[in-house]
Amino acid sequence: MAVLNNVRNGALAIKFPKEITKVELSFARDSKNGHMGSRKFCFNDLPSLYYHNYKVKFDIKRHTENSESPVFRLFKGNTCVYSLDLQNKRSDDITVQVRNAIQSLKQTTVSKRSDDAM
Repeated sequence: MAVLNNVRNGALAIKFPKEITKVELSFARDSKNGHMGSRKFCFNDLPSLYYHNYKVKFDIKRHTENSESPVFRLFKGNTCVYSLDLQNKRSDDITVQVRNAIQSLKQTTVSKRSDDAM
């Protein structure tokens, strides 16, 4: 029950702006070289984001190369509108940065809509 509560009311229990069409997260299967935070983020916090944005495509790429940097990206159509390098970051820090990015994208979307209406 606690797991479901965390998914429903977790730190990333927010909806994307309607323009976001895809989320991409890539990290190594092995947690060496700064991939641990991105792995924990994927398993602990990303389900909450997916729960509230189930219509958006979530593309999780687990690669075998630890030399590649883990990355979180948000797409609008085929254009990347936000990219975050996750190398050597803690999962809590990643969660805060992703939440702030989504909220700023929402603000940008709302301000563009109000400018278009005038």
